Amino acid sequence: MEFINLLSSFFLLLGSIFIITGAIGIIRMPDFFLRMHACSIIETLGVFFLSVGMILLSGISLNSLKIILLLLVIFFVSPTVSHIISQAAKHHSSPSEKQ
Repeated sequence: MEFINLLSSFFLLLGSIFIITGAIGIIRMPDFFLRMHACSIIETLGVFFLSVGMILLSGISLNSLKIILLLLVIFFVSPTVSHIISQAAKHHSSPSEKQ
C-alpha cells in the first residue's frame, strides 16, 4: 500500500509541474498560437498525470471509472476544439499579424 501512495504522489507532483509550466507558458508566450501550445501541455500531460495519480489513490472503484471516462472525453474533445479555435484565429487575423 505504501508503494501505491508513493507512486500516486509522484504522478500528482508530475502533473502539477506540467500544469505550472503550462501556466507560466501562457503568461510568457507572445503569440496566440504559442499560448495555445502551452494550453495543450496543460490539457494533455498535466491532466493525464493528475488523473493517473487520482486513479491510483482511489483504487478499483466507481470513482476510478469516472476519472477514466473524463480522461477519455478530454483527450477526444480537446484536440478538436483546439484545432477549431486555431483555424478561426488564423482566418480572422489581420494582415499585419500574418507576417
